[in-house]
Amino acid sequence: MQDEHPHHPLSPVKHSMKRRCTWRDYSGRGVYMLTMVVKDRRRLLGRLAGGVESPHIVHSPLGEKVIECIENITHFYKEIEIWKYVCMEDHVHILLFVSCQLTGITLGNVVKGFKTGCNKALRALLPHDEGLLPLFEEGYHDRIVYRKGQLQAIKQYIDDNPRRLAIKRYHPQLFRKYLHIVIAGQDYAAYGNILLLREVEKVQVVVHRSDTIDDHNRNLSMWKDVIENGGVLVSPFVSPREKEVREMARDYGGKLIVLKENGFPEVFKPYGWEFDYCTQGKLLLLAPWPFHYEKRRITRDQCLSLNSMASDICSITSQEARVISGPR
Repeated sequence: MQDEHPHHPLSPVKHSMKRRCTWRDYSGRGVYMLTMVVKDRRRLLGRLAGGVESPHIVHSPLGEKVIECIENITHFYKEIEIWKYVCMEDHVHILLFVSCQLTGITLGNVVKGFKTGCNKALRALLPHDEGLLPLFEEGYHDRIVYRKGQLQAIKQYIDDNPRRLAIKRYHPQLFRKYLHIVIAGQDYAAYGNILLLREVEKVQVVVHRSDTIDDHNRNLSMWKDVIENGGVLVSPFVSPREKEVREMARDYGGKLIVLKENGFPEVFKPYGWEFDYCTQGKLLLLAPWPFHYEKRRITRDQCLSLNSMASDICSITSQEARVISGPR
């Protein structure tokens, strides 16, 4: 969850993906996607089956009980509707609607009740394994649904969880995170297909304010040729015109190295088009600076720095890239 409202100057910032929005009334009406993770990421709820062709989760007896607890939420809290959920091997996502004001409780109390029911189920099924308790990690992550189009995207994300897991499990090399790689003296965190650095043709995408329409059209033609020749476009893709080039690359199935202002959290999953591009081996994300939780605009100095880094990346030779990315 990203808090888009500024923090009060006296309120400490909680650096956690599970922090709550300080401005949100969690007893009020709203739509939320809740995520709860099994402690230590133990795969107690089921196992992935069906491969990439027909991925699905075969639930364990405990997983079946967790599903029962999800569906029972509406019996205990009449103000809540369960719109969609998925029970994975080691976590659950629940999309729910609080239809009216909760009386005397908040969403946190609902989650606490759900977890209590799951712990009881775990005790009943595995009475001699007290070390497994509690089932879920402390806290939970919530995503508040409030933007147009966000609801459909979240529903699709929940439905797509087994497929995403199958692709990541059977093609791990395309979803690898690298904490430290050095390119032209600059340290980066990286995620995706690092072998893209070895491509002979790496071309920077940068659109200057002084570019005329003719300049831009010539560049578009050149960048399209790079895509069609199997080269890689390299850029932070910040300005609207640069983003248009990124979309053109996606339309033509081009390869991309994208520089990011923000780094990667401890648990990172590419989302939307970035996930699909990772599955095709056509994306490498590079982050020169540490991860932060703030919602901030990229500065002009950062843009200039990222553009300079993109130029450096394009300048390294295939042999230099082999040293960076290691043996194949």
